[in-house]
Amino acid sequence: MNKPWLLLAKNKPKSLFSFKLKITILIITSITLLAIFNSSLLIPTYKNLPSNKAIKNKTVINKSNSETITVVLPTETESGILVKEMNNFSPESDTRLDKILNDCSKIDKEKQYLIIDSTLKKLTEHFQASKKLKDKLNTIIITGNVDDTNRAALFNYVKEKPTDKIAYKLALSECAKNSDLPQCNDKLFAIAHFTDKNNAALLLDIASILSKQGNEEAAQSATEKAAKGHYFSNYHHEYTQRTLELILDNSTLDFNQSLIIATGLSSALPYGISSFIKFCKNNGESNYVLSDACGKVGKLMEKQSDTIISQAVGLAVQEVYFKQTNNQKAVEQIQNRTKAFNKKYRDALVFKGSELMNFDEKLARLWLELGINYGEEVAFDSVVNEVNILLRNPDYNPCSKQDLTTQYQHTNF
Repeated sequence: MNKPWLLLAKNKPKSLFSFKLKITILIITSITLLAIFNSSLLIPTYKNLPSNKAIKNKTVINKSNSETITVVLPTETESGILVKEMNNFSPESDTRLDKILNDCSKIDKEKQYLIIDSTLKKLTEHFQASKKLKDKLNTIIITGNVDDTNRAALFNYVKEKPTDKIAYKLALSECAKNSDLPQCNDKLFAIAHFTDKNNAALLLDIASILSKQGNEEAAQSATEKAAKGHYFSNYHHEYTQRTLELILDNSTLDFNQSLIIATGLSSALPYGISSFIKFCKNNGESNYVLSDACGKVGKLMEKQSDTIISQAVGLAVQEVYFKQTNNQKAVEQIQNRTKAFNKKYRDALVFKGSELMNFDEKLARLWLELGINYGEEVAFDSVVNEVNILLRNPDYNPCSKQDLTTQYQHTNF
């Protein structure tokens, strides 16, 4: 069985963000995607910009209640200043950050990962022993693995609980891997209307499955419906939260330990995007209607995705569309945004700052809450900015001796 959380132990990434972003970069490279850069978003509770600066707004969707909200978005000039502030801590702050991370490095990580692995084994055994349909689903969530022992239970659960977004997404992912399964049919695809009818990601999953099944006409129809979606979500943060709650409710692991596992599992989930790009590229050249639909989906992914990976895919899909329509100027604009993305998200100091998420529960909770409600970009930028603010406090150190005693030495089972 694959154990995504053990990747953390073996490779010892320094932060949840660095682990997740390494996966992001790997995926982008492997399918030759383009990455997207949008100006840094700030939630209204953070007063990071001078009050006399002109600002503009960006509309995003709060997925917790489907309401449209407005988030403060800096102008291009201010955005450049903001990114510089976030990615380049002052010399004093950078020195303090190194000291804090040095304190954090004294934690016996190997022991912690052994405790995590042992706990997960017990959790898996507990859920596997249960005859409840929901616990069969919990086994899949906690292990990230669908096999002959729980596959039927997954599809049966979706029939009973069609509004469970995580279960439905897992069922579609299983169909993407095994499109010839008898459960991968029109009845399953129709459930998308009840699960999350405005989510274009589900319709793209269906389009990819239909394409693999050789039904190109139905795949195009699903793509056209996806182009009319309101947002694009693969439920990354929701899956993280679901896994986190299962671990916290059924073990003695603390919040940060549980979040490491949950993030590892959710990051290892297949996105099923390469087949969609291939479908648009291979068929859009001679099919204007499909090409137009793919271009619209790409724009939706760029503007209303909740993960950086999905935004990158949106740019890649749009590049295919612009090349098919011979719009060289638009292609060049995408390439410029790619350079900005690389500068922002591969900055070493951003990685260093985000390492504190492993040890500061408040930062971890902030990231998860913002990610669920506003998406990864808002969560990422806000947490890194918060770290910059925290470093100005000479007393801040989540890895001080007293904190280590309470946070990391109580997990002796």
